[in-house]
Amino acid sequence: LIFFLGTYEQLRATGFLQLPHRSTLQQYASFTLIGTSFNPDVIEKYCNELKISTLPTHERICFIMFDEMIIKSGLVFSRSIGTIIGFTELGRVSDEIDSLERSLEKDRKKVRPLTTHVLSIMVRAFFNHFNFSIGFYATCSASAEQLFAIIWEAVGVMEMVGFNVYAFVCDGASANRKFFEMHKLEDGTNGFP
Repeated sequence: LIFFLGTYEQLRATGFLQLPHRSTLQQYASFTLIGTSFNPDVIEKYCNELKISTLPTHERICFIMFDEMIIKSGLVFSRSIGTIIGFTELGRVSDEIDSLERSLEKDRKKVRPLTTHVLSIMVRAFFNHFNFSIGFYATCSASAEQLFAIIWEAVGVMEMVGFNVYAFVCDGASANRKFFEMHKLEDGTNGFP
C-alpha cells in the first residue's frame, strides 16, 4: 500500500504520470487477503478473465516460472489479517518439519527465522498472451526438497483449474539445479530422447 499519500497525490496531480485514484488502488489492494502460498481468489479471477473453459486445448498449455528474490528482512503487523508478517512460510508441511528440526537442535533455538527471500511462482502460456503470478512463499532460501513440494503443488493447482503445465523455467541457482536432478530417472536420464 502507499505509505506517503501526500507524495502520491502530488505526483498524481502533476500529470507527468497517469496514476489511478487512491480509491482505485484501495480496491485493488483489498481485493483479497494477501498471504503466502497460492491465492485461490487471484487464480479464480484470472481464470474468469481468460474464460478458461472456452479456450482450445493448445491455448491452455503453459509453463511455470519460479524465482527467489532477496528482500529486506523485518516484521510488520498486518491489521487486515491480524498477524505478524515477516517469518518464513513454506507451506504447512515444510513449516512443521522446520519446527521439529528447530526443537531437536542442541541449542533449542525455537524462534522461526525471519524471511530473507521471496519465492515467486508465475504461469505463462505457450500459445496465448497470458502470464500471471499464482503465489509466493516467504523463505530463507528454499531447498530443492521444499521447491519440489511447492512447484508440484503449483502444477496440481493449475491443472485442477484447466491448464496443462508442460515445463518449468527458473534460473541456475544451486537449489534449482538440484530440483531438476530430483526428476532424473534411475538410469540418469530425464526420460526424453
